[in-house]
Order: sequence, then structure tokens, then C-alpha cells
Amino acid sequence: MKICYYGNQLGFISGSHRYVLALAKRFMSEGHEVTVVTKGREERAWLLDGVRYEAVSLESKETFTSYFIEFPLRSLSYFAKHTDFDIIHSMASYHLFSVLARSVALVARTPVVYGVVSPGSRALKVLGFARLICASRSIQAQFGDAGVFIPHFVELESFSTTERYDYGQNGRFTVGSMGSPAPRRGFEHLIRAVPLVLERHPDTLFVLAVEHPQIMYRPRLRRRLNELKGLIEGCGVRDNVKLVGRVDVPTFLNSLDVFVYAVQTTKGMIDIPPTVLECLAGGCALVSSPKGGIPEVVRSYENGVLVGDDEYDNPEAYASKILELIENRDLLSRIRSNARNSVESYDVNKVAPQIMSVYEEALACRA
Repeated sequence: MKICYYGNQLGFISGSHRYVLALAKRFMSEGHEVTVVTKGREERAWLLDGVRYEAVSLESKETFTSYFIEFPLRSLSYFAKHTDFDIIHSMASYHLFSVLARSVALVARTPVVYGVVSPGSRALKVLGFARLICASRSIQAQFGDAGVFIPHFVELESFSTTERYDYGQNGRFTVGSMGSPAPRRGFEHLIRAVPLVLERHPDTLFVLAVEHPQIMYRPRLRRRLNELKGLIEGCGVRDNVKLVGRVDVPTFLNSLDVFVYAVQTTKGMIDIPPTVLECLAGGCALVSSPKGGIPEVVRSYENGVLVGDDEYDNPEAYASKILELIENRDLLSRIRSNARNSVESYDVNKVAPQIMSVYEEALACRA
């Protein structure tokens, strides 16, 4: 089978990027031919872990022209010339992209399976995709028989590492988080929780992996990162908060005692965030908000801890949960030991065959 993955953010460090790369490698190992078509930076085509990436647009700026004119026009031109794909699997976190994906299906004369990763409009049903793959059960409920629930997955094997980063902890309890500094990730609430934790446990270390390479291309995120740095200074916690850049995710999680994911909304991101699955796979104690599909995976006080429904933006709530785990090591140990087992059904080896079944179903319907 000749498979194409198509989306505007599949070439950058993100949950969707890791998802597509892992899936592409898996299907290539089974003899399928895979190409990822996306937006680029400096190169027209490149290989990553043996997977071929092709950029239909090299515009690096986040502008209206880049997103809604240049990239769509170049995409349609590309697929008009490449009509030999058997299946196109498209996804994006904003739903207007679905219109472009449907246009691509018409131009390429190829079935398009569309990944509905973020809560959105039921109007996607009327676009006539070959199939809708829904990233959470709550999303699938919006589409009924038109959608199939297949969650994003995690590569469990890669989270068996014993490697750790040396952040100079010297035995200190270490709390961490990671991701782009976008407002929806709620880093400001975690930072405001830091002094509340330090009042009782002044040696606690917080490590935030937020200084990602792609920020240099995105002025809005650069400003946001500077605001977070200012907040750290304003809260007087500079000595206890360490900002780091790109990390190896399994190694980073293995370096922490607790991971805090203060996500404010899953709109515009994956409804069951890959970060949540990765944290559980890494056996790290997770403290999170109950937004989107997160409660479908995280059972509070079993494999993680959730703040209340109305506490997602409350620093005191996050501080309280962190303190509870610091001061109750039996609870911490139980949650960590349950975490990995709780995501075994999300392993790539179990999810990938489900996705291939959808591709085969779409091709059978076409025939």
C-alpha cells in the first residue's frame, strides 16, 4: 500500500509529528511505502529515521498568507501531480483544515481518512471523508457511525529506559513539565504553584522543558516564553525552576518524580494528549487537569491525580496535589507502578493494526 500522511505541522516537534513518524516506521517495516507531506522550513525533501518527508511550502512565518493561501495552493498543486497514493491520512488540530483535506481528496482522486484529533464541529460528517478516526471516545460520540475511536498511541518499548538527565537534583524531589509555552498548556498556573510548594518543601526542584527550537520561528511563542520567564522572576522562584530545551522524552520523564500537565483546554490540540500517554508509559506520577479526553485515560488516585473540574486554572489545586505526592510516598509509589500498565492498550503494536484496518476498509468501499 502507498500511504501519504498529510498535515501542516507534521514536520515539527509535536505530538502529531511523533505519532505520524512512529506510524510511518511501523507500516514501512511491514512493506508499505510511506510519504509525509507537510509544511517545511529550509528543505524541499528530507529523510527522518528512513521516512521520506516532502514540503509543499517553505514559508516559515505564521501569517494568514502562509496558512490559508500559500500552503493550500501548493498542496493542491502537489496532489494534482501525485495521484498514485492508495490512501491519504490527514489530520490537523484546527478544523478548517478539513476543507483543504477534502479538496485534496478530490484533486488526488484518492480516499482520505481524516483524523479528528480535537473537539470540534459535527459538520465534518458532511464532507464525505472515507472514514473519520476520532482521537477520543468523547469525540467519537459526536459522529456516531461516521467515526471510529482509535486513540493516539505510545511506543511502550521506548519508555523502558533507565537513562536520566542530571539536573543537579542531588536527591531533591523533582517536578517537571514539557511542551510549547502556548497559553492552553497552563504553565503560568504551575509556576504560580511553585512558591506554595516551596513553603513546605523548599528544596523541591521544578524542571520545565519549554525552550523548544521551533519557538525561534514563532514570535507569539517567543513572547509567551519571555512572559513565563518574567513570572518566574516575579514569583521569586528562579533558584528552584530550571528551564531546558529539547529533551529525549523517555529520559526526561525518567528524571522526574512528578509530571504536571495543567492543560486549560484540548481544543486546538489532541484530545487525549500524547504527553499524557507518554507520562503514564514512563511510569511518572501525573498531576493533570480533567480537560478533554484526559479522564478517559487517567483515573484519579489510581494511575494519576486530577484536579477538580473547576480547578484547572487554580495554582493552589496543583500545589495541593504536588504536596500530597511529596508527603505520601506510598501513594506516589502506587500511582507510578499503576501508570505503565494502564496504557498497555495504547501501545503502537495494538493500535497500528486498527488503523490499517480502517485504510483497508476505505479501499474496499472505493472498489
